[in-house]
Amino acid sequence: MIRPFVSVYIPTKNRKNLLLRAFKSVIEQTYKKIEIIIIDDGSTDGTAYLLKELSFQYSNLKVISLKCSVGAPTARNFAIKTAQGELITGLDDDDYFLPNRIKNLVDNYDAKYAFVCSGYYWNYGRVKRRLNFYKKIISLDDQLYLNYASNQVLVEKKRIIDVGGYDSNFVSCQDWELWTRIIKKYGNALRINAVDYVIDTSHGNNRITDNPERAQGFLQFKKTFNYLMNQSQKKSVNFHYLVASGQEINISKLFPLLFTPLWLRGIKYWLSCKFPYFAQKRLEKMK
Repeated sequence: MIRPFVSVYIPTKNRKNLLLRAFKSVIEQTYKKIEIIIIDDGSTDGTAYLLKELSFQYSNLKVISLKCSVGAPTARNFAIKTAQGELITGLDDDDYFLPNRIKNLVDNYDAKYAFVCSGYYWNYGRVKRRLNFYKKIISLDDQLYLNYASNQVLVEKKRIIDVGGYDSNFVSCQDWELWTRIIKKYGNALRINAVDYVIDTSHGNNRITDNPERAQGFLQFKKTFNYLMNQSQKKSVNFHYLVASGQEINISKLFPLLFTPLWLRGIKYWLSCKFPYFAQKRLEKMK
């Protein structure tokens, strides 16, 4: 069996220590038929020197250095265009792969699905939680409620190119929006019951996808796919917007969510709004 060549793209800016951890997690993958593309989005903290040193050591590392910052979505698109892999996946510089990540995805890749993805750990610090770790066929109807695929998938490079890549006009939700377009064009996606990616919020720095206007991304998503969405899906995206913008919800806003896949999230968020002291104590225990 011929194993496919996989490209892994990592956009980065001014986080050389976290970048090194992310890079090592790819180099140490059990699946070895890979190239790594790091896009330095105008770093000023010595990242360029680190990447120069790594380039001398690893022949499968490709570095793209941008003098001026263009933002993560555009940086990812640069990397995707230069990728040599038949299959492609991404990694944020403040996250990392577990050793079998690429092997798990490649072993389960099937071209009849739009893409393959898996579960992840959300690392709060003291607490690390498994999320989206059960097997699921992700339909377009599912994906319009929430991003069941998380922030990274394994997909054919051609498919990302065909749908136009990341939309740099989105202030957030760029991954959700892209995966939705791919599902719309190529059909259902597959999520496997493996947990092999770590989303790390414990490092104290801003997330690579953080943006003070990030709540607007949910409104952008709703506007883009409004013509495909039913009322239940629109209410679900409205809920995402309320949470991202830090707004409280009351019973009247909670009630419509009880008939959507977000019913449990809605109840938890309503409780945190109603009893903020206990919600804050719970958050402090995680850190």
